[in-house]
Amino acid sequence: MIKVRNKKAICRLSLRMLLEGKQKCLPGAFAILLTTMLFTALFTIGGSLLDAYRDAAMRQMGSKAMAGVKFVREEDYKRLSSDPSVRCARYRILLGRAADETLYKLSTEVSYATAEEADSMFCIPTEGRMPEGRLEIATSTLVLDALGVPARIGETVPMTIDMDGKKVQETFILSGYWKGDPVAAAQQSWVSKEYCEEMAPAPEHSFYETGGIRYAGYWMVDFDFANAWDLEGRTSALLIRNGYDISKVAASVNYAYGVVGIDVGTLGMVVGLLCLIMASGYLIIYNIFALNVVGDIQSYGLLKTVGTTGRQLKRLVRCQALLLSAVGIPGGLILGALLGKCLLPAVGKNFSEGMDIGVSLHPFLFLGASCFSFATVWISCRKPCRLAAKVSPVEAARYLDITRTGKQKRKRKLTAASFALANIRRSPKKVAVVVVSLSMSLVLLNSVYALIRGFDMGQYVSRSIVGDAMVSDASVFQPAVSEGDTAGVAEEMQKGLAQLLGVAESHRIYNSADPYLKFDAVGKERVLTAIQEETAYLEEGKDDAILQLFLSEGLLCCQLYGLDEWGLSQVMVEKGSIDLEKFKTGDYIILNTIGMGREGDPLMGMYADVGDTVSIELPDGSVKEYKVMAIGDIPYAMTSRVSYYLQTLAVLPEQEFLAHTEETGALFQTLVAEKGQEEAMEQSLEQYIEEECPSLLYRSKKFYEKELQGYIQTYWVVGGSLSVLLAMIGILNFTNGMVTGILARKRELAMMEAVGMTRKQLKAMLAWEGGIYAALVALCSLAVSAGVNATLLSTDGIAWFYKSHFTVMPVAACIPVLLSLSCSIPLVVYRKAMKQTVVERLRG
Repeated sequence: MIKVRNKKAICRLSLRMLLEGKQKCLPGAFAILLTTMLFTALFTIGGSLLDAYRDAAMRQMGSKAMAGVKFVREEDYKRLSSDPSVRCARYRILLGRAADETLYKLSTEVSYATAEEADSMFCIPTEGRMPEGRLEIATSTLVLDALGVPARIGETVPMTIDMDGKKVQETFILSGYWKGDPVAAAQQSWVSKEYCEEMAPAPEHSFYETGGIRYAGYWMVDFDFANAWDLEGRTSALLIRNGYDISKVAASVNYAYGVVGIDVGTLGMVVGLLCLIMASGYLIIYNIFALNVVGDIQSYGLLKTVGTTGRQLKRLVRCQALLLSAVGIPGGLILGALLGKCLLPAVGKNFSEGMDIGVSLHPFLFLGASCFSFATVWISCRKPCRLAAKVSPVEAARYLDITRTGKQKRKRKLTAASFALANIRRSPKKVAVVVVSLSMSLVLLNSVYALIRGFDMGQYVSRSIVGDAMVSDASVFQPAVSEGDTAGVAEEMQKGLAQLLGVAESHRIYNSADPYLKFDAVGKERVLTAIQEETAYLEEGKDDAILQLFLSEGLLCCQLYGLDEWGLSQVMVEKGSIDLEKFKTGDYIILNTIGMGREGDPLMGMYADVGDTVSIELPDGSVKEYKVMAIGDIPYAMTSRVSYYLQTLAVLPEQEFLAHTEETGALFQTLVAEKGQEEAMEQSLEQYIEEECPSLLYRSKKFYEKELQGYIQTYWVVGGSLSVLLAMIGILNFTNGMVTGILARKRELAMMEAVGMTRKQLKAMLAWEGGIYAALVALCSLAVSAGVNATLLSTDGIAWFYKSHFTVMPVAACIPVLLSLSCSIPLVVYRKAMKQTVVERLRG
């Protein structure tokens, strides 16, 4: 076979065919544009959120470095920085921590750092410079505000520094400052290298040989690798290669370089969206190309007559796909980026609290969207290519878009409906593609509605708050702070809060993490046996300090709560019962296990059962025995938000709790408003905290209701937008199918009109065709939506505040709209396509 170089000729022919049939190529270009738009929007939102998560993770860790080694000396820095795999090594030298009372709630480290290290830790001065003189300092605005020092270069900064237990008071000169980041684990204050070396001389022995008693003077070394692949393995290999025992050196890697913030559910949702977009794009692009091939089938037959091979015809169709992609993909990238930018705020505000989210327009995002779009186009045009390649000149000359199925009945009543049904049955594949394409948007809309309807506002609010408002120290509500001030609501504040306008009841919740549950040998063995039988924690958590304390001394950390009568009414009793009068005597306790599955826990009662006597080491150091009245739990909203594996939770009466602690500050002050005075109470509460107690923070029912509404709005915006775009794809698919079908049957319709069928009857037939499409779409949507409701959306595990609700109301509500569109579109197409006379159409 002679090989002819005709690629250019095929491309020119493809272009000419597209230009001659502009009306037919517009739907294809628009379909590719919509598909690319969806991919780009998804990639833009996903990429932006991933960047925001990564940035927030780095800020919380306090470093951009890929890895680091803690508590080493100068010679260690030189050795590691000279390794060929290490990039950009930098360091800081520890001095101590700020010990001023005003910085009690703001953990602040004092160190010397290189400019590169300061920049890597997000702590490079934006005003001024790094310290150079002996008594110069650079710090954050948060530290300056806490010290009461104006953020102005040259100001004096008095600071007390705790260096391994030795406190030194010093007055520094401010050389630079930056905006403090509240999510950071610790604030940084930089001093000069001269001052640091003077106050903390270089240690002579390894930190790991001294037992970690002294910290001042040791170096914290950070570094990068060429890329972020396998950071843990590469860091371990680096240490071993340089002669270190990795079990004795504190090395760490930056988990922000992993897939941060992405759990299995989120990953599954992203993959599902990608598949949904690809499926919808495939359906419309395949249908458009298939219909275009059918419309041009006679042209392909003529090309076959003059010697064009099936392979060349395939290339012809692919060239058309490439030309349409060259128009649709760039336009879709631009519109998708704009759509992603519009949707990002609605999505980000609920999935990224406390993060700065900016639109990420990285070239790789556009490349990924382009690749997915092109792959969808390429897959979609495979069948149309085969259809064009298989055509024979004789078949093409008499081709009708008909697929006969089953035996045809010869005798039947001829009506507009019967004609329409016969036309529908001609091409079952085309009908299936259009029906599935239109059904996808309705199923998605129905699923989003069912999902949102299942979000239980009452359950969400009741778990998040008890009473109408809860007041606590700001650190308790701050997600970035690992342990908040559990006694931050001082006694005088409690009195002021109770007297606010609109407050009907005021209740305090006390907490202490200092107590220990004491076990004798028998109790200790019982607990260890239960842990061994039900969990693998004895092996997995062997280095856990709580477990080691229990194994060595039989002491187990205990979160102890003190509640009044109202607070006790909130306790969820799971075993036993509460006798209020007996409980008030102070001889009884309510016990539970937390951190191991709080509801339905197989280890329930393993520490002590109802009726048992337990011994507790209380906050004041005394030891007292209590009888377990009940096994129960308190609502999460009343807890300190901190728990540890194997830890216990115990409840005492308020007076008994206060009798064994010197701290009278409460974890929470819960306020119950007078009927109809919720708004007035919240306003007075906000004003009181702002003016009198700036260290406190409050949360109200209104706050959590607004929070859930924002969460719901995210689903509506994203799900609704996707549904609308899929509906546009489906309508475009249906319209293109009707246009192509009517044009392909142009002569047939003219013949029907010539033998006596009126235009009114023809319009009725086409309207019936559209109505049958609508009926099929409605049935398909109702069936699939019911299946999704009964399976995917029937589980209450979607969210803890979700309860399944079966509904197909959105599909039912859309049926009239679908019916009107399905009946009107064929009539509009017919009116525009049949402007010629019957004779002209028969000749054509």
